[in-house]
Amino acid sequence: MTNNTNFILNYFKDKDSKSNIVNLTKIFSLVFLILLFIFILFFVNSDIKNSKTISKELHILNWDDYTGTPELIEKFESLYGVKVNIYTYLSDYEVFDRDLSEYDLILVRESLISELRNQKLLSKLNFKNLDNMESLSTDCKLSNSNYNYFIPMIWGTTGVLINKELIPNHQTSWDVLWDKKYKNKTVMMNNVEEVLIANSMNTLSKAAPNSAYEIDMVKKFIIFQNRNLYGYYESSRDLEILFRNGDIWAAQAYSDALSYFETSKNLTYYIPIEGANKWIDGFVIPKSSPNKYTAQLFSNFLLEENNNAEIALYFQMPTCNEKSKVHLGEEFLSNEAIYPNKYVKSRLIFANDFQLNSKLNNFKEEISQIMENNHWELIEENEE
Repeated sequence: MTNNTNFILNYFKDKDSKSNIVNLTKIFSLVFLILLFIFILFFVNSDIKNSKTISKELHILNWDDYTGTPELIEKFESLYGVKVNIYTYLSDYEVFDRDLSEYDLILVRESLISELRNQKLLSKLNFKNLDNMESLSTDCKLSNSNYNYFIPMIWGTTGVLINKELIPNHQTSWDVLWDKKYKNKTVMMNNVEEVLIANSMNTLSKAAPNSAYEIDMVKKFIIFQNRNLYGYYESSRDLEILFRNGDIWAAQAYSDALSYFETSKNLTYYIPIEGANKWIDGFVIPKSSPNKYTAQLFSNFLLEENNNAEIALYFQMPTCNEKSKVHLGEEFLSNEAIYPNKYVKSRLIFANDFQLNSKLNNFKEEISQIMENNHWELIEENEE
């Protein structure tokens, strides 16, 4: 082969090699541009998703006026230019019957969070928008992963509210709600779990029965109590009517019940010595909410130390912001109906602290059937 031939072959060989390099460079450039486009698209989408744009409106599903005084809502609306729309519901499990896509915030009890999460209805919180949660009191910190979905506001207890003039020299016990002396003068909540806990506490000194024998014992107490009751009531406002009319003298009640009474000089609330249910109320954000940032902005606003102190005073309930205590006053902080002493506090349980096995779920169905025969409709008839 001549030198010229070798030169020509090498020339074309080099040319092909250069061409391949050029083609590879073009391919890599194209891939890089595609990846860059995807990254930009993701970044823009993520930025929109986590946007700090304040919405014009906020839709809240709430228990009556549980966000505190109307002035607090007006203050937020004026400060941020947001119209706050409040929608109300009565009982915990009514939440599951609502179309949650219509709301940006829902006020719930901590015991509902697991079920809402299991149904994949909740959005995870962005704590960068909730700096006031750094000041949460130990009473309001959830120990499990539900913490990432829940913004605590206030906490409280379920105990007994009595007319101390009509029931003088009373003991701080659940017994008054079973006493034959007060037949048709007592009421319980229309809440299966609360009825179960109260009966179990009074019978067994614990939150729930474990064995068939214990279940049978608690069931007998519930049946006996049911025959002794005026009925089961729905809300604290209904409770106020019943006491005001003189229909009842004692009731199972939440610790904020007195805040619904225009005058309550004859009434007193106590936490029974046998033990009671402790709960935390706060906000969750539905996954479907388009206004998640504004929802967190509003929650953080209510959790601010001055605002949360105002809510605590309004409802006569403990604050969830430790810093708020300096605004509450010694009389409020020393009130054991609001802040129980160490002994009583040691007897408090979370409703979700005990696992409901299949036997207890079946038992709850039985309790519900017992209660149905003496429901709120009976109270409404008597009121008329």
